[in-house]
Amino acid sequence: MNTPTQDWQAPLVPILASLEAERQNARKKLTNAGLVIAGIACIAILYLIATGNFFTPFLLFFPLIVAGVIFAFIYTSATSQYRAGFKNMVMPHLVRHCAQEVNASLMYLSSEGISENEFRNSGLFRYPDRYSSEDYIHGTIGETALRFSEVHAEYREVRSDGKNTRTEYHTIFKGLFLVADFNKHFQGTTYVKPDVAEKMFGRFGQSLQQFGASFSFGARELVRLEDPEFERTFVVYSTDQTEARYILSPALMERLLKFRARCNTDIHLAFIGGQMILAIPLAVAWLEPPALGTPLTLQSLEGSLNQLRFAIGIVAELDLNTRIWSK
Repeated sequence: MNTPTQDWQAPLVPILASLEAERQNARKKLTNAGLVIAGIACIAILYLIATGNFFTPFLLFFPLIVAGVIFAFIYTSATSQYRAGFKNMVMPHLVRHCAQEVNASLMYLSSEGISENEFRNSGLFRYPDRYSSEDYIHGTIGETALRFSEVHAEYREVRSDGKNTRTEYHTIFKGLFLVADFNKHFQGTTYVKPDVAEKMFGRFGQSLQQFGASFSFGARELVRLEDPEFERTFVVYSTDQTEARYILSPALMERLLKFRARCNTDIHLAFIGGQMILAIPLAVAWLEPPALGTPLTLQSLEGSLNQLRFAIGIVAELDLNTRIWSK
């Protein structure tokens, strides 16, 4: 008799076999391309030695540059096909399985994501000049509607030395961006941000927080809370002091502290329009296929499964399904 685990894995077996063959083919192409480049380099070096023409590096570097461009094209083509296959054929199964584990209803769209307008309207970060998002997951977990995706937002910087001008892009935020229905009704806006100022400058940092409230958040005021650990970790701004304390109950503050410790990175939250918006920076890209050098097996999917479980588990971890308040 098949177990539930075997039931969800069974449809993946032929898919993984097909993608594994594609992975091996892509790896073979890259190996062959690498050998060709090494051969070109050896021939060029031997030619320079034989002719003694060491003052013409162009003879060495030009064929290497051409070979490098060809290698980059082969690598991009091979990895993009493998990645697209993983996203379109494997990820929907993983999302469906993780949703079933918590009795949720979720859908996955690989090439879509949280919109730039929604990112801007959150007010958590400055407006980006370049924006991308992918791995969009949306649906309901219990009574909580949510959606999340990976987001990469950047700002543009133009530099000039008087002769040359170059454009550089710098990351504003790169990570998981989640929007969930909140379990309390509220009218205003409240922000929970990492407390950088107080960590760095102590009591003087508190004055900087107040200045930051008026400078960065307009009509929003700095909110002082009674939990000293929460005050050391976060800074809170809101349009309504009373409502901010209503949202940030002692229980939620405790959960946010535990969640922040589990993430081991700064987190950003906004409570707007009856929703909670959560932004978690990520050190690496999520929900990606195993590297080309790693065989694609059921065991190699564990990383993506854990990432999905983490994101889906936020609803339970922050107790967003509790509905003891009128909503």
